[in-house]
Amino acid sequence: MDVARLASSLVRIRSENPPGSTADVIAFIGEFLDSLGVKNRIISHPGGRDNLVTIKPDPRLLLCGHVDVVPAIPDDWTHDPYSGEIAGGYVWGRGATDMKGGCAALLAAYRDLIESGVEPKVQFAFVCDEETGGECGIRSLLAQDLLEPRECLIAEPTPATSPAIGQKGLYRIDLSFRGKPGHSSLYPLVGKSAVMAAFDLLGYLQEVHARPFPVGEDLQPLIRRVPGSFPRSSGSREGMRS
Repeated sequence: MDVARLASSLVRIRSENPPGSTADVIAFIGEFLDSLGVKNRIISHPGGRDNLVTIKPDPRLLLCGHVDVVPAIPDDWTHDPYSGEIAGGYVWGRGATDMKGGCAALLAAYRDLIESGVEPKVQFAFVCDEETGGECGIRSLLAQDLLEPRECLIAEPTPATSPAIGQKGLYRIDLSFRGKPGHSSLYPLVGKSAVMAAFDLLGYLQEVHARPFPVGEDLQPLIRRVPGSFPRSSGSREGMRS
């Protein structure tokens, strides 16, 4: 089974998140690894949220991928999102790119090395729950100290010739503002308003939001090339080149 057909097989196994069950696709991967003689373990959570890790002494590299996918509404798809159809040099379907295609690439590359007589010192981790935060997926494996390697390769897709030049982040903070009681007739000479302190912070955040972040000339060629690396097609068309 070549990498395209392996990716197609993974796409055909439904694992939308929500609801989040990855039991069937993890079982398929487990059977694939069994056929290569690779010992593995399935770690289950309620709702069929299954993960798989391989068991190998002294691994040097972690090969990691998630097998859950965001739900697909079939309307406007040029191919059935769960057909895994191979057409026009692509594997079509939900997850073909993000990231069952990447998982298939990891598995196929490992199989090819095994068949060539090389046995890499790697550990696999295929996880659930990436699309909704990872609590039952990679975070769970880390909390249980099940991942041994020091370095990691994640086969998440990146547009050709387009390394990320900027990425949004998320930072959650909980702020408390304290005031000092004072009679309203004497404010602001006496007392301190917690509301106004919060308002001052919001004003500062507005300044940060409007702050320009100029990009140097060395990055301008990369920025100009980025739009051309994305196909001019509907976001509902997801395919991995075979």
